[in-house]
Formats: sequence, structure tokens, C-alpha cells
Amino acid sequence: MKRNLLFILTSLSFLITSCGVGPAEETADEFHKKLDAGEYDYIVENLIDEEIMNETGAEVWYTMFDQIEALWGKAKERKQDFGFKSNMNNGVTTVQLDYVVEFEGYTVYERIFLVDRGKGSKISGVFMNESKATLESQAGSLK
Repeated sequence: MKRNLLFILTSLSFLITSCGVGPAEETADEFHKKLDAGEYDYIVENLIDEEIMNETGAEVWYTMFDQIEALWGKAKERKQDFGFKSNMNNGVTTVQLDYVVEFEGYTVYERIFLVDRGKGSKISGVFMNESKATLESQAGSLK
């Protein structure tokens, strides 16, 4: 049975969003390391954008982590897929990074949105799906 998982944890990132991709990539790398290590508290407390956390609550993120592990297990390999997109609006930078993640028996496509409101890059949304087309249609993209 095909398993799909989509997390819509971004709302502001489409409205507020050119440069500074390096810090976003560093935050995404840190997110992946902590995710692989099961350090979910660290992610929730340090890597998620405060405005998004206020909207979603921590429980949504913990549920996402549990579902990732339940559906696919631990990631074996992760590669960035086709570069990035970024936008800047009113001094706020938003970056989209795409990855291909290999799990045991599964290939999953991941899209991470990051935002920098002047305090460093933070995660504003994570989308994952086994279908790249579904990810594209449901996760959207920075314009």
C-alpha cells in the first residue's frame, strides 16, 4: 500500500518571503541530524520559527516525528534535490529546499520551508510524500 504523509505546517511562508540560502541550508542540515538522532525536543525548542510554533503548537510537530518513524523508519540517505528557491519581502527571507530521502524500501520527497525574520533561519514548514507530483501539488512552492 502506498503511504503518503503531508504536513502542512506553513501558512505565513507564502506571504512573507532571496539571499542568505547558506544559513537556511545549515538549519536544514541541523534539522536532519537532530531528526535522525531522535532529538525532537531540540528541534521543537530551537529550530522551528516562533510564529509558526504559536500557530501550530508543539504537539503537531511531535506527531509528525512519530508518523515519519512509524511510516518509514529512520532515513538512510538524504540528498538535496534541484537547488533551492528564495524570496525576500519586507526584510524577511523565505527559502524552499527540496530533498530526496531514502528509507529502507521507500523513497520520500521532502520540501522544507525556512524563514529568517532577522534572528536567524528557522523552519516554518515540512512536507513529505512518496509521490513527487503529490508533494508538488500539495506543498506548493515559493513564487
